[in-house]
Amino acid sequence: MDYPIVDNIPTIAESGDPDFEFVSWTGFWRPVGVHQDQAARLSELVNRALRTEAAQDYFKKRGLLTFPSSPQQLRGIAGA
Repeated sequence: MDYPIVDNIPTIAESGDPDFEFVSWTGFWRPVGVHQDQAARLSELVNRALRTEAAQDYFKKRGLLTFPSSPQQLRGIAGA
């Protein structure tokens, strides 16, 4: 995948290590005791915001991608 912010820098694969993989992620966690309905609503609002063109542009300019997901998906990723 090409990122405009680093378009003149070769990828690690292009530099000779085609099997290299690096993954980083960030998630929003709620405190224990927050009602499930409130957590679901917060997730809905955060995901809606992340899907906006403004948010996509903001993150893309910084070389980041967003993957809005559900609380269940985040728990699966985090192994929680």
